Amino acid sequence: MTNALKQGLSDIVELTDVSQKTLDDAVESAVKNASSKSRLIQDIEIQKCADTMENQPIAEPNVKIKFAFGERNS
Repeated sequence: MTNALKQGLSDIVELTDVSQKTLDDAVESAVKNASSKSRLIQDIEIQKCADTMENQPIAEPNVKIKFAFGERNS
């Protein structure tokens, strides 16, 4: 994703989301949030995800994802 802006992508946004359920739910929520702002998502990179702590499930699975958006064509 480091060359994303050079490849004609207009913006890179980093989102963090937390779920009371599962890590998958946190990822789905972050993608849904990003896609509600723009339908032109070109690339997704998961930066960090946490669903366990010292071999125990954590109360709130969380994820940090980078989204690269393409330019809108008029």
